[in-house]
Amino acid sequence: MSRDGLLPPLFGRVHPRFKTPYVTTALTGVVVALVAGLFPIATLTQLTAMGTLLVIHLGVVAGLFITLPYGKFAHVVYRYAALVRYAIEQRRI
Repeated sequence: MSRDGLLPPLFGRVHPRFKTPYVTTALTGVVVALVAGLFPIATLTQLTAMGTLLVIHLGVVAGLFITLPYGKFAHVVYRYAALVRYAIEQRRI
């Protein structure tokens, strides 16, 4: 991602021997160590559970939007709107 310009070039440095992004790995390790040292373990386990629930929720919503054009759910919305419009027009007559 640093080659694309999404991240600074510092994060794209590759170790000459191991061919891994060593700056990013070290920075991630420092951040995780600080978070683990500053917060109680109970709080961190709750945050992990929230992340898991968020991933499941986003998966379900993405599945709904992917299958939406092929299901009849979209048709129900348009049918309801058409019925409401028809009822409003009938009241005016």
